[in-house]
Amino acid sequence: MLDATIDQARDAGLIAPTSPLAAIDSTGMESRHVSRYFSHRRGCHYSRYPKLSAIVDTASHLFLGLVVDRGPKNDLVEFVPLVRQAHRRQRFETLLGDVAYDSEGNLDLLATQHRVAGVFPPRRGQSANKPPSKLRTPRRRTLAQQWPAADYGQRWQIETSFSMLKRLLGSALSSRRRHAIDREITLRVLTLNLMILLSTAIHLFNRAGGTLRGPYVTQSSVLSLLN
Repeated sequence: MLDATIDQARDAGLIAPTSPLAAIDSTGMESRHVSRYFSHRRGCHYSRYPKLSAIVDTASHLFLGLVVDRGPKNDLVEFVPLVRQAHRRQRFETLLGDVAYDSEGNLDLLATQHRVAGVFPPRRGQSANKPPSKLRTPRRRTLAQQWPAADYGQRWQIETSFSMLKRLLGSALSSRRRHAIDREITLRVLTLNLMILLSTAIHLFNRAGGTLRGPYVTQSSVLSLLN
């Protein structure tokens, strides 16, 4: 179903056949209708939480791939399966990530297996705007010397995608068992992709002189737009 949303977005022109920029990151979800902040104030602490790792298209905020795991855990654990899944679904030229993904192996995997440029600030860097150039590993050294600051500024678009997911669909999960939690998170991501597709379709329809607005959206009109 996630493949279908990406195919639909590509057919509608919402995303290009190959995305210029994609971003990778992870976020925690609430396994209860109680936030970690509230638990901390009450003196409670839940050490494990559902963790969503994802890759999004920075221009459209569409989710291209996701892996649901349990945190806290190093983001590198989900990196390889997530990249393979997302790149199979939608090709992208550059992958942006924070310092957690900094690794010569990650850069090499992206370049050799997927022909993707990885942009992750080296751990030794004091700032993502100007990483150090004196690094031993060749790919990281070249990246630091030719740091694409303008492109890296788009990494924050994935934070927008996560914000949309939690604001529109909530961060607290209703499921309790692990399989059900994984499925609920996946369905929320799928739902957000559909909402982005529908919002775009309605915007284009209205620009073309249509009258499809707010409460007048019906099931038949939605299906006609998405088809």
